[in-house]
Amino acid sequence: MSSERDFPECFLCRKPGVGICESCGEAGYCCQAHLAVHRSPKDPGRCLAFRIEHREGKGNVMVATRDIEPGEVRKRNFIELLILGLNMFQV
Repeated sequence: MSSERDFPECFLCRKPGVGICESCGEAGYCCQAHLAVHRSPKDPGRCLAFRIEHREGKGNVMVATRDIEPGEVRKRNFIELLILGLNMFQV
């Protein structure tokens, strides 16, 4: 029996996961930097509401992982995270 645990792929770059967010229990991450991106600096109990997925014919897309409240994601932050996430890997 293997002692290694299978974690979900990184929510941001889709590399193999090394852990899972303790706050939401859903998002996998590949490094502490990506875990820090996932967690809200203003509200530690509130994680990002999306993950990056690859869709055939469409490329890399952001997929909501929970309901997003009005004003929760400011346009500038959303665009910065989108660029970070989508440029981290090429499929």
